[in-house]
Amino acid sequence: MNLWINNAEIVEVLAPLIKNQTPHKSLRYIHPDLKFNALPVLSLLSFLSALQTLIFLPVVFFKILSAMSRADHLHIRCPGNIGLIACIAQIFFPQKNKTAKYAGNWDRNSKQPWSYNLQKWILKNEHLSKNMNVLVYGKWENESRNIQSFYTASFSEKEKTQIEKEFTAPYRFIYVGNLVKGKGVLKAIDFVVKLKKLGYNCTLKIYGGGILEESVKEYILKNNLSETVVVMGRKTLDELQEAYKKAHFIILLSKSEGWPKALAEGMWYGAISISTRVSCVPWMLGDGERGLLVDNEESNTDLGIKKMKYLLDRPEILEEMSRQSILWAQEFSLEGFDQDIKSFL
Repeated sequence: MNLWINNAEIVEVLAPLIKNQTPHKSLRYIHPDLKFNALPVLSLLSFLSALQTLIFLPVVFFKILSAMSRADHLHIRCPGNIGLIACIAQIFFPQKNKTAKYAGNWDRNSKQPWSYNLQKWILKNEHLSKNMNVLVYGKWENESRNIQSFYTASFSEKEKTQIEKEFTAPYRFIYVGNLVKGKGVLKAIDFVVKLKKLGYNCTLKIYGGGILEESVKEYILKNNLSETVVVMGRKTLDELQEAYKKAHFIILLSKSEGWPKALAEGMWYGAISISTRVSCVPWMLGDGERGLLVDNEESNTDLGIKKMKYLLDRPEILEEMSRQSILWAQEFSLEGFDQDIKSFL
């Protein structure tokens, strides 16, 4: 967001302010003239929260309308409850320039909450969302003219490097991400363990934290996997960069994604992605030319393992996948990201 707001003289942010949380300093908005307009948290997860949402809804709607009337450019972040209200509010400002960043899964065939589908329907309707560029992850066929393929960058042009990896044992796998339900961290563990049982010398390092961290550690101890799997915890980007450089593979067997940033970061340093076929991942991996795609139902079955075994027995294919990963990922730098943002603004 700081790359976006760096292009504006005055910035007004409308979002819920969650108290008693101290965000990391790198996650803060940085701008000399920024106003934060706090909105109440909207939720439908319980009867009480739904009742509160019903009461607050008119106030939130008119606050957003008021802010939009003052702005030269409207920038909406979706999907989310506030994003849904903003999608409706922007309809009343057809002449204003707008961007919407849809950070979720844009795949029309994926199963998603009705509110997400409603946001997507409004955004791609050019009669309702006039003068708007909608930035989505991946390239999708038969979309309206205002839908623009976009990405998220992590590294600078200065950090481009040529890495040639030798795909020989021991094979180093890493998982990078939150340890939460749906991210498939236990599937990743089982995937690597099954390969090891087939005679491939493999290790897995897990980078990240979350509500499942303790249960993941217990799972490792219970199944005597400490020599194969290590939970590294949360690390800085610099530390992750070193992990990407050393890794042969980065594995993410999640049920849903927006932009799986960890895969793109790993590919920047030649780590080959192993991922479920979700969201824009097939586009990122060139439909399997620069990574291993598995369907959710086969992500931890004999078929998924068989595909991996085939690749491990052919290091020349893995080396080419690694080279192609680097070429693709290093097209998306922070400098290019900044220039693309300017073009939309």
